[in-house]
Amino acid sequence: MTTFESLPNEIVLSIFYYLNSFDIFRAFYALNFRFNQLLYNQHDAQCIIFDSVSKRSFDMVCQRYLPFMINRLVSLHLDNEGSTPGQINLFRLYIPSFTSFTHLRSLTFRFIHSSEMLMGIVNECHQLPHLLLLRFYCCRLKDNQTHMQWIADNIWSLPTLTHCTFDIHIGGQRSFCLPKAVSSSIEYLYMCIENRVEANQIRRLIKRTPCLRHLSAYVDFTLDDNLVLPPCSTMTELDMIISVSPTIDQMNRFTRSFPNLHRLNVYMWFTIIDGYQWEEMVGKYLPNLQVLGLKMRNMYDENDNMEEKADELISSFQSSFWIYTHRWYVRCIIFNHTIFLHTLQNISLSWNEIIPGSFRSTYPEDNLQKLYDSITDIYTKTIIISTSASANVYLYNIKNLNIGVPIYDQFWSFVPSLCRLKSLSISSYSDRYQNDLQVLFDRAPNLYFLNVYQDKPSLSYISLFKCKSPSIRHICLRYYVRKCNYFFTKDDCRVLCHSSLGNQCEKLTMCVRNRDDVIYLAENLRSIFFLEIECGDDKHSPTSTSERNNDAFVRWLKERLSSRTLITRDPSLGRTVRLWM
Repeated sequence: MTTFESLPNEIVLSIFYYLNSFDIFRAFYALNFRFNQLLYNQHDAQCIIFDSVSKRSFDMVCQRYLPFMINRLVSLHLDNEGSTPGQINLFRLYIPSFTSFTHLRSLTFRFIHSSEMLMGIVNECHQLPHLLLLRFYCCRLKDNQTHMQWIADNIWSLPTLTHCTFDIHIGGQRSFCLPKAVSSSIEYLYMCIENRVEANQIRRLIKRTPCLRHLSAYVDFTLDDNLVLPPCSTMTELDMIISVSPTIDQMNRFTRSFPNLHRLNVYMWFTIIDGYQWEEMVGKYLPNLQVLGLKMRNMYDENDNMEEKADELISSFQSSFWIYTHRWYVRCIIFNHTIFLHTLQNISLSWNEIIPGSFRSTYPEDNLQKLYDSITDIYTKTIIISTSASANVYLYNIKNLNIGVPIYDQFWSFVPSLCRLKSLSISSYSDRYQNDLQVLFDRAPNLYFLNVYQDKPSLSYISLFKCKSPSIRHICLRYYVRKCNYFFTKDDCRVLCHSSLGNQCEKLTMCVRNRDDVIYLAENLRSIFFLEIECGDDKHSPTSTSERNNDAFVRWLKERLSSRTLITRDPSLGRTVRLWM
C-alpha cells in the first residue's frame, strides 16, 4: 500500500475510473485523510455493482457511502436473487426513490418478480434526465397482461433512453408484448429468448422504434408467405435466433428490409441454409454487410450419409465470394447424426458427450487444435476423444466442466491444464476418489464454483473437506433431486467449519438434519455471507396458504440470528431457505 500511496492524485483517480466504486470504498475508505478526501470530493463514482457481496458490506455502502455519491453516481446494478436475495427491496428502504441519483446514465436490475415494483421503477426512470441505458434481466411476472403493456409503453416513452435490455415476461408466455408508444430515442434493443417476436411483428416494432440501429431478438417465422416488412434504413446490426425453420423466400423478404446492415448474426436451431443461398441473399439484399456470423445445425435420419452431406455443405461455402471477397470462413462438424456449421470469428463451443474429430473447414490454416481451442464448456460425466482425433490435440480453454469420478488417465492426456476453469461439477463422488479430486484442484488455480453431487445419499462428502483449493469460494453440496441429498449432521457441519474449504467459503448450498445446524453454520463459517439451506425438520408446506403467511421456521431463525441477516424462503423451492448475511 505504501507504493500505491506515493502515486499522485491524478493517477490514483485514473485507476479508480476502471474499478467498481463499491470495491473502491470498501478498500480505501477510512484508510487515511487523503483517500477520504479523494473519495468524497474528487472521485467521480462511475459504477456500483452489488453482485456477490455480503449484506454487511451492502448495508455499510448504503449507509455510509451512497449519501456522498448520490449526485455523482453514473451506473448502478442491483440483483434480487442469486447470493443477494431481496437486495432490491432492501435498497429501496435505504434509498426510497431512484430519482435521487440525478446523474444516473445506466440502471440494471435482475430478478424482479413483482409487477408493482417494476412499474414503480419504470415510473421513476421518467425523472432521470440523463438515463441512457436500462436493463432488466430474468424478470418473470404474474399473469397480468395489463401491467405488462403499461411497462412496455412506459419504457418506450422514456425520452433519453438509447439502450434497452428487455428480459421481462409473464410466466408461461413466450410472446413479446409490443409497445403501443413510439420511442424517439431507443437505438439498441436486446430481447431475451422468452420474448419471442414473430417475423410479421417486426414491422410494428420498427414503426414504434424508428431510431433502431441494433436489434437482438428471438424471431419466430410462421407459415405466413405474405410477409412484407417496411425498409428500415437505420438498422446496421442484427442478431437473431431462429427455431422454426424459415423458407428461403421468407429469409429473402426478411433481410431485404435491412439494406444498410453492417453486421448480421444468425443462430438457426433446426435448419441449415447453404453457402449458395446465403451468397445470393447477401448479394441481392445486403450490399453493405461487413460481418456475417452463422451458427446453424440440422439433424438427419440414421440412414443418411453424413459425410457426403457435410462435403456438399462445405463445398457451397468455397466460392470466391466467401474465400476472397469477404474472407468469411466456416467450419462444419458432424456429431451424433447432427451437422453443426458456424463461422469462425468469436465462436465458443460446448460438447455434451464427445470431442469430435471429424470436421471440415474452409479456412486453410484451420485444424483440430483450433477447434479444441474454441471449446470452453464440457457438460458430461465422461468425455470421449474421437478415435480419428490426433494424439497431440489438447483442451486449454475449459471454463466450465462437468465430469464424473474416477477421473481416468485419458482425460489428463488431452486436458494438460485447467488454468481457465471457473466452475466444476463432480458427480458420483465417494471417499476413494479424494486424491483424484485433489489432483484436479491442484491443476485449477482459478476455480471459483464447486458443485458435488451423488447418485444416492452418502457420507462421502466428509472426505471432500480434506481437499484444499485456495480459490474456491462457492460450494454446492445439494442435488435438486431431493431423494439423492445427504442431510448433514451437527458433527458433519463441525468438520466442514474447521476445514480450509469451509473457512474460505463465501456461498454454500446444502441440506442439514436439524435447524440448530443452520445456526451453527451461520455462526462458525468464517467467510460465509450466503447460505442456501434445506432443513430436515422444516415442516413448511409450500402449498399451504396459512404456512406461506406464517412461516414458523423462518421466524425461528430470525429470533436466533443477527438482525442484520436477511432470511427469505425460495419461492420456487418451498423447502429452501436463504440467508444473506
